[in-house]
Amino acid sequence: MVLRIKQKQKGFTVTEALIALVLLGLLTILIAPQLKVYYAQNRVKAAAEGLYDDILNARMTTIKTATKSVITFVTGSSWCYGISSDAIACVCTNAATASNCNLGITSGTSYPNTSLTLGTLTSPTTFDAIRAAPTNNGGTVTFSTTSGSTQSVMLTLSALGTSALCSGSGGNANVGGYVGCP
Repeated sequence: MVLRIKQKQKGFTVTEALIALVLLGLLTILIAPQLKVYYAQNRVKAAAEGLYDDILNARMTTIKTATKSVITFVTGSSWCYGISSDAIACVCTNAATASNCNLGITSGTSYPNTSLTLGTLTSPTTFDAIRAAPTNNGGTVTFSTTSGSTQSVMLTLSALGTSALCSGSGGNANVGGYVGCP
């Protein structure tokens, strides 16, 4: 008489593998739309925070050198802004050089599917050489997504030159953890 010892099989059965694939597919279907919104919000948030930092740097340069700084905007989905000191020209659609936007250029190509809109802020915006306050009493700039659900972050530049960020109002609030705009 030969005794056969039944050995436990190692690995997955075809049924177990199929169930795992179906569950993975369902999770992907449920999560993918949320990831698109998440990435869109982060691009808008990064663009607005970049402008916030650039305004701080422009004001710091203005105070340090006692010369005016100018921010020039191009709006729309192919947006850009450039920063220059004093009398140096600034066309942000051209490359930054010592004679064009000498303090830097930021382009919408770094933030795909975003747009820039000027609210009450005018272009160009000049920071005076004495207090580094905007000569046009400040205003607002809004960065928004251009695809899918609309997400936006607004930068408000005060008459004193300080900046604040808030997220779009209504259903678009809480982008990037910012409070809703008034």
